[in-house]
Amino acid sequence: HVYSWQWLLPDEVFLRRLAQRTLWFPMAKAPRIRRIEGNEGDFLPTPTKQRAYVLFDTSASMSMHHRFAFAKAIVLKFLRENRREMGEVFLRTFDAEIGPLETASDSASYAEMLRRVARRHTLGNGTCLERAIVQACRDIRERRALSGAEILVVTDGAAHLDEANVRLALGRDIELHCVKIGNVSVAATDHWIDDQFRAVRDARTRREE
Repeated sequence: HVYSWQWLLPDEVFLRRLAQRTLWFPMAKAPRIRRIEGNEGDFLPTPTKQRAYVLFDTSASMSMHHRFAFAKAIVLKFLRENRREMGEVFLRTFDAEIGPLETASDSASYAEMLRRVARRHTLGNGTCLERAIVQACRDIRERRALSGAEILVVTDGAAHLDEANVRLALGRDIELHCVKIGNVSVAATDHWIDDQFRAVRDARTRREE
């Protein structure tokens, strides 16, 4: 079972190599197992890809003028069209309360996230947009898996925001992107005005002390 050309060696050389076990033998190489390449559109997150954190408004105001259906279409389109380029995906809903953190780190969990978004139909009262953004910033800073994630908010914007508080939460290292649906405007309520006066009064009291 030696290579055929070695039989042409002089007997002395052949026997010496045979004794020294330096003849060449045909040996089958160990098989190299390669994974089956996925389709071009597969969700294949890696640590080098951009992570996405989606905040999805599920408040009652989203039921007007088909805003909720439009919002679901936007979220689904974003996830599907960018799935090849995206790393892990994180998602929270928000209305009066902030929903649990949902994650997609492989094809199965990604498909499940798409199904949950497509089937979502319940809406809640209130819109805690500011709290949702602050919570997202806290998640990104506290969880290693979320490091470097950018935030996408899909909302009708029917909420009061403390811009200074949001900017403080974002800092300089977190990117916030927003898709606003509709042209809803928010008027100042008595409760909101009272809160502003209370905040100013408290700040003035602290300075005087």
